[in-house]
Amino acid sequence: DSSEGSASGAVYVYDMAGNYQNKITPAVRDTSSRFGSRVASANGKVVIGAFLEDVDGMNNAGAVYVFDVDGTNEVKITASDKSPASQFGSAVAISSTKVLVGANDANSAYIYDLDGTNEVKVSPSDASGSDAFGSEVTLSDNKFMVSSLGDDDAANNAGAVYIYDIDGTNEFKLTASDPAVSAQLGRALAFGVSGSSASSGSSSSSAVDWSPLTISTCLLYTSPSPRD
Repeated sequence: DSSEGSASGAVYVYDMAGNYQNKITPAVRDTSSRFGSRVASANGKVVIGAFLEDVDGMNNAGAVYVFDVDGTNEVKITASDKSPASQFGSAVAISSTKVLVGANDANSAYIYDLDGTNEVKVSPSDASGSDAFGSEVTLSDNKFMVSSLGDDDAANNAGAVYIYDIDGTNEFKLTASDPAVSAQLGRALAFGVSGSSASSGSSSSSAVDWSPLTISTCLLYTSPSPRD
């Protein structure tokens, strides 16, 4: 949607039969924010990323918006330590109680209550500047996962996935047993229904098991593509 700028963005809501319900836009629109570039929904709520939004004069600092699915009750969330080009909102996820936000150019992820309060920031304990930690995120009721597509520990850009308790503690890092250059493990993430199993996609075939968590790329393949 470019009705208010070249990349202002919008989100359109449909029912499961494909019937149009409503359009969601923020109350104040940034002409190049890429609002709607990342979207997740759960329990009547939707979280929307605008990772190129300028915030407090900081270019591409990024923002995230939470709405009821009908577009009402807007909550705007920005990082407490926002900085230029951090791209907060490059990945988003939502549960019944929490919002998880990636900021891949800042090597960070943030978790909030649905009203934007109680921020917890995580960064990997072994972070380096080009890891792209925060590129993809997902969460369950008691755990969350964050991709680090540029992680080089196993091979150049082989990627890694970090798993945390919902409060940001108990970091555990997963890498492929057969790492490959530019595999970018973590390009896609998912938890099992119970939250005790996890899946991750990369651009190469690999599998690692760590009880009680499983990370598998046997069935999930994604092709790396640069962000706009």
